[in-house]
Amino acid sequence: METYLSNIISSLSYQELTILAVLEKADAPFKAISRQKLLDKSELSIAVFQKYLYRLEVTKTIHVLKESKEHSVYITQYGKLALNKLKGADE
Repeated sequence: METYLSNIISSLSYQELTILAVLEKADAPFKAISRQKLLDKSELSIAVFQKYLYRLEVTKTIHVLKESKEHSVYITQYGKLALNKLKGADE
């Protein structure tokens, strides 16, 4: 699992890190926020946002809740681990 996480971390782009950082700082219950709110806070274009949101979902660093009309997104334990490892590398 450590190798998988290392591979995920090394492949994250600046845009993906931006999305993960916004989700980590979310102040909503269970840390889930709407896709639109995430898009607004990330300040990415819609096309770029959708591309990287899909990539993050495939790598299991985020999870998209599709039960309602307005999909919500939250960071998973893998996304949190990736950010923590990157923060630790910066120190």
